[in-house]
Amino acid sequence: MKSSIFITSSRGNTYIYDFLKKEFFPVNPLIVLCYKLDEKGELAKIKQIKGSVNQKVWFDNNMLDYYVEKYKIMKLNGYFQTISKPHFEKYTSESILKSLSNINNLVFEITRNCNLSCVYCINGSLYSSQIPTKEKSLTFNDLKATIDYLSPLWNSNYNKSPFHAVSIGFYGGEPLLKYSLIKEFVEYCKSLNLKRSFNFSMTTNAILLKEYIDFFVENNFNITISLDGDEIGHSYRIFRDGKNSFKSVYDTLKYIMGKYPNFWKTNISFNSVLHNRNSVNSIHEFIYNEFNKIPAIHSLNNSGVRYEMLSIFNKMYRSYDYSDRSKSSNLMQKRFTSDSRILNLCKFLLRYSRDQYFDYESLLYSSNVEINSSTGTCFPFSRKIYISSDRNILVCEKINHKYSLGRINGNGSFSLDLDYIAKKYNSLYEKMFANCKSCYMLNGCSQCIFQLDSLDSDKPICWLHKSERQMIDYIRYYIDLLEDGNIEYEKILNNCVLS
Repeated sequence: MKSSIFITSSRGNTYIYDFLKKEFFPVNPLIVLCYKLDEKGELAKIKQIKGSVNQKVWFDNNMLDYYVEKYKIMKLNGYFQTISKPHFEKYTSESILKSLSNINNLVFEITRNCNLSCVYCINGSLYSSQIPTKEKSLTFNDLKATIDYLSPLWNSNYNKSPFHAVSIGFYGGEPLLKYSLIKEFVEYCKSLNLKRSFNFSMTTNAILLKEYIDFFVENNFNITISLDGDEIGHSYRIFRDGKNSFKSVYDTLKYIMGKYPNFWKTNISFNSVLHNRNSVNSIHEFIYNEFNKIPAIHSLNNSGVRYEMLSIFNKMYRSYDYSDRSKSSNLMQKRFTSDSRILNLCKFLLRYSRDQYFDYESLLYSSNVEINSSTGTCFPFSRKIYISSDRNILVCEKINHKYSLGRINGNGSFSLDLDYIAKKYNSLYEKMFANCKSCYMLNGCSQCIFQLDSLDSDKPICWLHKSERQMIDYIRYYIDLLEDGNIEYEKILNNCVLS
């Protein structure tokens, strides 16, 4: 595998990208010609070539001499190297313990019950639910057990940032159906004698929010409202009697907006689902004009759809790019990083350009770019702990519950076997390594292995695996975006922080 690849943009411009240097920049096509001849051991024959590289680049002997020397200097300075991926570093119980000691994001699915019956709900008839439904709500003891397990770790020497705030999120179902539990647990967290402070958040359909808003303002909650746009756009979010919940939500939001304007400005955000009754533009314009907010917009979850429901799902589904192609440039300017294309460009620049760092260790101690053989799977508990309503302990809310790593037992004890977790992850990575070793998504993979349907097979298939040709197409997409001229590149570099 070579460290350098060449990309030709849709406008015909030639670029080089080097994985070791994490650089991409425009080059003359004669550099490509030098590289191809050198690969065959025929660089000395370049003077025998007459004419042009393509219709844009004509050359004479002086130009050839110049670019041959430039190619040699580039090669001497580390371009066009042969690289190989190392084996992944195995997990240990101690490394997972260190990760747990630094966890700063807890998410509780405190109930799976809901006061709505949204047509596209992940727990509804569209999907083959992979989640057990015997126990549908957590108790105070379940939440307390989580904090009590983590508190000694937060106060230990393993914690690198002992004064860092912990974010605690409440999720459902509809979490406001368990308001008394939320209130009791918040008061408990505030009573603890820890170095760490707590920030609280919640995702809600807002049906009951007016009744309890005073408490959430008092405790500085960050609240995400589920709203799909105007009354037609929101019409899949229905009560159990089939009535649209829009008016109830709209009236509540206008009330809060008027009563607590400062809280509204700093603590309220919106999340919207894209489908066949709305569009990116209609969602954005409605929520921005009515509530002065830029919503996050996501397509329907296309994983786990029941076979017999596929025709219904396909009628509802809209991809972000499909929705408003004719207005895409204007929308990108308005939405900036809320636009999926800009956000993905930011992630691309983070992964594939120099002087971008994922953590403090790489900023402070790493002197060379390292080629990573691992997938895009998070280190266990490095980003969050997710506690499901049936008391399973998971690393994320987006993965199948059969990959639970522990449980909160009926007696309120928090049960994690760190040796088991290390062995489980190591065995899964061993199976994935053959895929990863030949993949060109070097240092930039975003594929969580737990979202692969074939993970339990002997030879899992990764759909994000990229050959050299596929990687060139992948980078070309982002170069085309930047060449298009509608992207505020300097604003991305100077103002965007990905966390």
